[in-house]
Amino acid sequence: MLAVLTPDQGAAVLATRTRADTSFDNGNVHSQVSYLAHAFAEANEPEWRDASVRGFDFILAAQYTNGGFPQRYPNPKDFHAHITFNDYVMIGCLNVLQDAAEGAPQFAWLDHDRRERAGDAVPRGVECIVKCQISVNGKLTGWCQQHDEVTFEPRPARGFELASICPQDTTYIVRLLMRLKTPDESVIHAVDAAVAWLKQVELSGLRVERVKAHLWPSKSTTLIST
Repeated sequence: MLAVLTPDQGAAVLATRTRADTSFDNGNVHSQVSYLAHAFAEANEPEWRDASVRGFDFILAAQYTNGGFPQRYPNPKDFHAHITFNDYVMIGCLNVLQDAAEGAPQFAWLDHDRRERAGDAVPRGVECIVKCQISVNGKLTGWCQQHDEVTFEPRPARGFELASICPQDTTYIVRLLMRLKTPDESVIHAVDAAVAWLKQVELSGLRVERVKAHLWPSKSTTLIST
């Protein structure tokens, strides 16, 4: 969303505005809502506030009754309907809602009703997260990239995205749970178990180096060496 679009590119984006296939994937929607909230708090531009509110309402509408979020909304199908932690989908949405519920500075202007709705949505999301945590031989571990929207069981997505316990998504989830001011015993137990699992699967003897790619000078690639 940081790209500077040409007039033709902007027109192409606007032409898709009526399509009902919005995705939360790759940090979409919640990041724009948060960005616009910060922008309005700084510059008091009504158009930015209204856009942020529309996105905020969209996030609230997309949440399942059980507290989870699909990858796409409305009318998600196949793996897009699963409760999605992959690419910061559910955690990004819940962090924005938690910011609003707590009255963070960027949402100081938000009306009381929406703050109340956000305050209700976050605990339902947390309850869903706890239900999704994967147990192996009776021991809690971490979370999958996506979970069944009915049974909470881990589920695969595309052919190369097999059902598995994912350290990155588990880390995002743990950070969200740790920001709760009054976590109950189930949340504390979930965090403790997840941290223990992360320590258990930690890899050592690796070094990560970021270097500029040859074909795309403005971008970088990551090399992992032992």
